[in-house]
Amino acid sequence: MFMPNFGRMSKSQKAYKSLADFVINGINTAASIVKVMIMSKSVQKLPQPVGDRCLVLGNGPSLNDSLEKYPEYFASHTLMCVNRFAVSHHYTKFKPALYVIIDPNFWTSQKGIITEALDAIREKTTWPVDLIVPHNARNTPMMAELENILF
Repeated sequence: MFMPNFGRMSKSQKAYKSLADFVINGINTAASIVKVMIMSKSVQKLPQPVGDRCLVLGNGPSLNDSLEKYPEYFASHTLMCVNRFAVSHHYTKFKPALYVIIDPNFWTSQKGIITEALDAIREKTTWPVDLIVPHNARNTPMMAELENILF
């Protein structure tokens, strides 16, 4: 494989290479900026905070223990839950104001446990909830199903 010896380049060759690298990097940067602008256009504004704290409820045994031991603490704050939280019995007890679906399996997988979570959201939610999903989940079967649930 031929490898050019850049140490033996003339000044004009080095200048040309530097200029070419500069132009290529500039084009790549401009393309990245355009991509960010295009993807940012359809982003919805996040809901305004209520109060000065928001507790994020993940999933798992330690959360279950905390919810059982300190229910009044959780009830006194704005709550945000994630992914499959609607499947738990705590969902209707604590009524989170924000629901974030961040696990890519929700929009890349078919049926199964994902459907269970979406069904739980549809069947159990009787209070206002702001649903937050990533931009890259748009135009997916999950979003179509959520639109059927919510609208």
